[in-house]
Amino acid sequence: MIMWQNWGKVLTVVGVGISVVSNGVHGFAPRSIIRNPSTFPSHLLSTGDGSRSPFTRVDAGAQGNRSAKGRIQMSDSNEGQVEGDSPKSGMLISSFNLMKGMAGASVLALPSGVAAVGDVPLALVPATALMVSLGTLSAYSFLNIGRICCMSGNEDVRSLNDAWTNEVGANSAWIISLCCFLVTFGATLAYSILLGDTFSSLAATAGAKGIWASRHASLLAITPTILFQLCHLESLAALAPFSIAGTLSIFATSIFMAIRAFVGGRYALPNGAFLASLASEFRPTFGKIGLSKIASPSALILGSMTATSYLVHFSAPEFYSTLKDNSLPRFGALTAIGFIAVGLVNSLFMISGFLTFGGACAGNVLNNYSNLDAGASICRGLMTFGILGSYPFMFLAMKSAFFQLTQKGKTVSKKLKNKVTNSLLAVVIGLALLLEDAGFAVSMNGALMGSAIIYIFPSIMFLKATTRRLKEGGMVRTTRLNLERAFNKFLIGFGAICVPFVGWEGPDPLDMERG
Repeated sequence: MIMWQNWGKVLTVVGVGISVVSNGVHGFAPRSIIRNPSTFPSHLLSTGDGSRSPFTRVDAGAQGNRSAKGRIQMSDSNEGQVEGDSPKSGMLISSFNLMKGMAGASVLALPSGVAAVGDVPLALVPATALMVSLGTLSAYSFLNIGRICCMSGNEDVRSLNDAWTNEVGANSAWIISLCCFLVTFGATLAYSILLGDTFSSLAATAGAKGIWASRHASLLAITPTILFQLCHLESLAALAPFSIAGTLSIFATSIFMAIRAFVGGRYALPNGAFLASLASEFRPTFGKIGLSKIASPSALILGSMTATSYLVHFSAPEFYSTLKDNSLPRFGALTAIGFIAVGLVNSLFMISGFLTFGGACAGNVLNNYSNLDAGASICRGLMTFGILGSYPFMFLAMKSAFFQLTQKGKTVSKKLKNKVTNSLLAVVIGLALLLEDAGFAVSMNGALMGSAIIYIFPSIMFLKATTRRLKEGGMVRTTRLNLERAFNKFLIGFGAICVPFVGWEGPDPLDMERG
């Protein structure tokens, strides 16, 4: 009973925090942030039944009255009003939103990606090179989508689905909806696993022991008390501060990890202050396998995690259309700022976590830190609030994509909407109880969908767009254009070969010899 009371304190604190924010801060967040809290494109954040998230602009055409100018600008209620074009954002706000869209909880898995290829510091050399090279390719593809939007000259191109329909055709647009569903499903699964990890660590810090401090008990406790309530919210407007806090928690956690890696040696072998309080599987290990995995398919695990950490391409048309005084040079500057900043944060997470724990890095690197480490407990708490704030947005995007695939524009009753919500939540939590490694969920999501969204889809659209314009005389074939078309064909092949190799590695790619 005492253990349950201690564990319950964690739920009480989080529950009260959500209640206060949900009821007390409505309308206090900056409107520019509220409008785009998770940087998902608007077609992902509609509810699929004609109602809409209060954070997103939805094309008037989604309701059957498409026009070039008319948009639905959401207010703090669930009802929209037809207004003009969406408000434009300056470079500073757009850069922050772009970084916010990429810098998610998946960065906690990056150190384990390095551990998949080796347990010596030298492993960071190819890992950092991979981070830079894949970041560059991701930035190119993101910029390429903006170029396609610019070439189209169509103001209604506000999502990847719109761009695909415009350049490739409506008959295959279901592929985009399917990818929307799979990406958000994988992200929601990873969030659920991370919540189980962080809540169990917080419960242990509060004094819970045994089963009460397990991740299974944590998930089973927070699902009906917190997650169920969040996924059934009618309005998500009051959760905007949680979304902002999630981004800030990423930066705060990266600083904490850097301090632990380079200052004080509290986890350093053999006499670090916190080593005795760590479980054997979380204690640092170095030099046992060397770089023996560098030439194996395990190397692609880090590649897929890296791809996921840059995955924001669904939102590229939205960023282009809402950038103030938008032009290709300004969109290029936005792309450079956002991707360079996130690349630096990703690298800081990856390097700091790996140098601290080496081959023992867990799929959620915060699990490695001692429950006696006050800084780690604070970061777990910050990440927990950030993930909880992002969870209902991700879940709403998943549900919307599901309705797009299954209902195809039909009216969805509230009864069916609630039934689908309950069923999807049950499936996600069930899988989260079975899969204990968030790194696995992140890597598979990146391998299966990240490759298509980042490398394949933008390249196909670019080839289609340039082919048509060459035939129509709107473009002149030059050596530079021929080289770029060849490079996009390479990207399609590169994206296609990443999936089978990662899948071939097996069901638990991070289960390597560490002892």
